[in-house]
Amino acid sequence: MRLYDIKRRLQRWLRNPTVGRGFPARTVLAKPLTSTRFELRYQDVLVGTLTFADGKWTFGYSDEFRDSTLRTIAEFPDRKKTYVSETLWPFFFMRIPSMKRASIREIVEQEHLDEGNTPELLRRFGKRSVSNPFVLNSL
Repeated sequence: MRLYDIKRRLQRWLRNPTVGRGFPARTVLAKPLTSTRFELRYQDVLVGTLTFADGKWTFGYSDEFRDSTLRTIAEFPDRKKTYVSETLWPFFFMRIPSMKRASIREIVEQEHLDEGNTPELLRRFGKRSVSNPFVLNSL
């Protein structure tokens, strides 16, 4: 573990100690997301559903999108296939801003988000992206 990480964890703990460490808790940290669902939309069309469960990401197009004339997403070329991966695809991952940005780090600390919990970060930051016109709604 790098010195920077140790210092950051210590500072976070000093600002918000948790129960069981001999100090009263000032806040209750949310349970980490272990499963979640998102819907991907383009204008009024439901493009597909992204799910995270049992440590795996799953993406599949909706029937509405399959029947449309809209083009598929480059990373998901087959309209009929359900895609499964242990890591989040770049198309979705790029929606999570860099933790190096001070404003993002501040939000993560204020909202007690786990910066290692990708579903939680995607839920908080992933609704819109400057790189594509899709909207990702958390369900």
